[in-house]
Amino acid sequence: MHSKIIRTAAGFFASCAVLTGTVTVAQATPLTDLPTNLPAELPAAGEGFLRTAPNVPVHKASYGPDTSLAQARKAAGVTTGQPWPYADPQNTEIPDPSVYSTVPEIRTPGCKLTKQHPYPVVLVHGTWANAQKWEDLAPFLQQQGYCIFAMNYGFDARSAIYHNAKAGKFATNNIYSSAIELNNYVNKVLKLTGAKKVDLIGHSQAGLVFHLWMHDFRGNLRTKHSITLAGTNHGTTMMGLSAFPVWQFPTLARDLSAILSSAAIQQLVGSPMVRYINSLPDSMPGVRYTAIATKHDMTSTPYDATFLKALPGAVVHNVTVEDVCKPGETLSHNKLTTNKSVQVLILRALQDAQITCAGTQWAR
Repeated sequence: MHSKIIRTAAGFFASCAVLTGTVTVAQATPLTDLPTNLPAELPAAGEGFLRTAPNVPVHKASYGPDTSLAQARKAAGVTTGQPWPYADPQNTEIPDPSVYSTVPEIRTPGCKLTKQHPYPVVLVHGTWANAQKWEDLAPFLQQQGYCIFAMNYGFDARSAIYHNAKAGKFATNNIYSSAIELNNYVNKVLKLTGAKKVDLIGHSQAGLVFHLWMHDFRGNLRTKHSITLAGTNHGTTMMGLSAFPVWQFPTLARDLSAILSSAAIQQLVGSPMVRYINSLPDSMPGVRYTAIATKHDMTSTPYDATFLKALPGAVVHNVTVEDVCKPGETLSHNKLTTNKSVQVLILRALQDAQITCAGTQWAR
């Protein structure tokens, strides 16, 4: 058994070596019922890896000026069951916001909302990345008249590996704390712009963060569009690693969490986080969802696990790029954030138009 664990972990590390910027996710069939014996989330790292005195101050997060967790659950119609984050206080610890100044965020200078574009667009990166992940998409959308806000989030001040903010490896912290950061960031954007809702665009892990935020923080009431690129909306098999019951071996799970980051291991199918996410509704009322996937994804696997189910009050479009466009290159997980044909699909989703490349040089 021990040798099997070692071989499985080694295969996982080898697969991660092909990643260049973000890690994440996709899944097997979602669970329909949340087990009553769902364990509490494991710590971010094992004893040998956790920093007991982080350089960056951390504090217990608040849910934002207009959204307590109790309000969020009531608004979402949740009357039973135990909300995440259970009893682990680290799940609501977030770093001092000033840490993100080490990597510039992206914002449209002096942008004014218009009747044609009444909602600011919030861009949310994936694991091991930062706001600069959007250096191609952000100017494209700005040229189309959209107000852009690309955030940094998920810095893990307690990690022995990911505690250097200057390295720009964000979205490594506990996913629930990242949902709180998204909640508070959206509140600030709404206050700054005077808008009533935002349009969300997210890559990889961001899809899972959106899913959690929409439900547990009534984020659907502040969202017009939710567009995900290879979003880890249900977790990832990570090319087969999830077939091994990692979560039955706490030491292995903790060490993987320390090495790959807490957020990366939380996205693995079978983790307590993914099991919780998969117990929630796939979509929430009032939101127009677009889930974009590539058949060549080797990170969010299987690629079509990113797709969402339309529930009452929600509109859902599930799109495989290769089925509607000629992208001009083999689209990997990370290329979804830079490809020109994908930019067309995103724009049309924001415009509530048919999500196709028809009429462009990338049309099939």
